[in-house]
Amino acid sequence: MKIHTITSHDVYNYGASLQAYALMHYLQTIGNEVSIIDYKPDYSKARYNFWYISPQYRWRKNPLLRFCACLLLAPKRFYTYRRKKAFDTFKLKYLHLTQRFSTLAELEQVQWDAQMFIAGSDQIWNTDHENGKDPANYLSFVPLGKKRMSYAASFGIDYIKPEFQDMIKRNLMHFQQITVREKRGVCILKQLGLSAVQVVDPVFLLPKNEWGKLSVSPSIKGKYILVYDFGRNKMMQEFAIRYAKKHQLKILSLNDFVSHSYADYNINNAGPREFLGLIKNAECFISNSFHGTAFSIIFEKQFFVFNRKDAVNSRMESLMEIAGLNDRLIMNQADFEKMDSLIDYGTVNYRIGEYIAMSKDVLAKNIL
Repeated sequence: MKIHTITSHDVYNYGASLQAYALMHYLQTIGNEVSIIDYKPDYSKARYNFWYISPQYRWRKNPLLRFCACLLLAPKRFYTYRRKKAFDTFKLKYLHLTQRFSTLAELEQVQWDAQMFIAGSDQIWNTDHENGKDPANYLSFVPLGKKRMSYAASFGIDYIKPEFQDMIKRNLMHFQQITVREKRGVCILKQLGLSAVQVVDPVFLLPKNEWGKLSVSPSIKGKYILVYDFGRNKMMQEFAIRYAKKHQLKILSLNDFVSHSYADYNINNAGPREFLGLIKNAECFISNSFHGTAFSIIFEKQFFVFNRKDAVNSRMESLMEIAGLNDRLIMNQADFEKMDSLIDYGTVNYRIGEYIAMSKDVLAKNIL
């Protein structure tokens, strides 16, 4: 079958790039012709747009204020251009893309020849962000009569604001199957009168050895713990320092923007393949990253998870529940005593294996 997927594939985020690759590649391995719709609206280009200021700031239309703000942000934006290059290289080599589209209107003008369209994973339906408000991510542009489904789509929030409910329900009513990544997503859709199935994130569809082949190993001397901290979490920093000292390990920090002074090594220019290699070769992974945690499980690593401040914890909670690893959550300093506990991957792999088999079965039944 000829299939097009749409997802957040080009936003310079490790999980976004790798989940897009995973769904595409898995569907190819079971005999389908798959392309990712290269949809790149203006809101998805912000991270490396020097003049971008979020629409939430009303003063952005004042030329002087906009110029001053962009100057203040310039060091951070220029700092990450080597990282951007690594992502662009991965995209060009590993993602099979359609032509580029920038607007919903452009998508609506196409005479699509694919038989099936899949709204892919990650937080494409998070209405706290622009992508969740965009009808394109609910396949609104797909002609009636074409097959539509979602695979592991994520809301990333606990409820949908009333102003978005009608748009979401109207578009998803045309789906032959809705699958979501979190248990909370099933509840959200039930409140809208829609049924959904919870499935695993696409990265779990590919086996450990395939991810190992794709990974690039870092040239780091000695054993290390890998820290990936989105929000400069003080408790995570303290835990990492204690863990490293106790186990006589170096601290390696993977950074999107700012380096961490407490780390022995700071990696600022890693792409998706390097991200895999850093986790694969770590002794322990300490983070608040959903996909970092997912790959820790895939590579059977010891890991610890910290909460994030931006209300996207439902996806982590769902993953920990599926894997039976709720004890890896570090909620306060009293949980530091867990740092010597080890994960029994025999049990974890059995539990996740059941979900993976079910998820593959759901895909197979809809791609006929």
